[in-house]
Amino acid sequence: MPNNSIAGDLPRDDDLNAILQIKKGTVDEQPRGGPKKNFTFKVSEGFLILKAKIHIHASPLPDDAPIFFKKSKNATQAQYVEMTAENFVEYLKARWSKITELDMTRWGAANTTAAAGTFFEVFVYKPRFVYKSRPAAQARQEMRRATAAAVRRERIRIQNHAQANNLQIGPIHLQHLAVHNARNARAAADGAEGEVMIPDDATNRQAARLDEARAALDNEDEQAAQERNSLMRPIQLELNGTIVSVNVNVRSLRTALGLPQHDLFHQGIYNGYVHPDLAAEDDMEDVELPYQKNNKEKTQRKHPKRVVKR
Repeated sequence: MPNNSIAGDLPRDDDLNAILQIKKGTVDEQPRGGPKKNFTFKVSEGFLILKAKIHIHASPLPDDAPIFFKKSKNATQAQYVEMTAENFVEYLKARWSKITELDMTRWGAANTTAAAGTFFEVFVYKPRFVYKSRPAAQARQEMRRATAAAVRRERIRIQNHAQANNLQIGPIHLQHLAVHNARNARAAADGAEGEVMIPDDATNRQAARLDEARAALDNEDEQAAQERNSLMRPIQLELNGTIVSVNVNVRSLRTALGLPQHDLFHQGIYNGYVHPDLAAEDDMEDVELPYQKNNKEKTQRKHPKRVVKR
């Protein structure tokens, strides 16, 4: 596709690099920044394929959202032009013609081509999503206030439902279901027996998973304590005047001695300490070493004691 670019003609069937910037807001607001997406396109594919790729990367995007194009590197946001099927090729040629000799030299040193080094920048403005409030009458029909009495009533109903259907419902899951049923108008009314609603949503599954995790943690702690208390540990006994080492079950030994089944320092951790027997040459007196004495003298010279005259 001939034009007056120093890089030659605009490639028609080569992959060209595009940078899509998604700006949150409207054109009049001129929002700054926004996420960027990189993709490739071909001139021969036409404007509709380019538009489809932009909608995929910026989804969800209104069908009539305009696509803006940056015709030069230094164009400001106010200078972006709207790209359509009619000016698609014209605007691409305009950007291609902005390639300079410096660009060609830099790409040659990097052993790349103009098609690979040029980036065509496109922009879309994505309106901020506006939540539509439901009518008050509809909200009142679907939801009601979860009072303490309603939650207690629903807990009993859910426990009966779980027992009748052989369901395992933990305390966290039970509380979540009780509040959900107490708030939902389709659940049983005051004093009536209705269907227990167990929603299939992420919050309900998370509540059940928390109960499973807590039960697994409790079982793991109990199992670890059981293994720790059932370990065989050596004790020393005197048999026929000879000291021998015998392995005993710690749990049974504690039971025989009337001790609790856990470690306990009821008189402090140093109460049972026995100082080892040391040889006379190893049992040194606690004397002041030379370096300690020098440091003490330096400290006294630096901070002399104040003498108070009376």
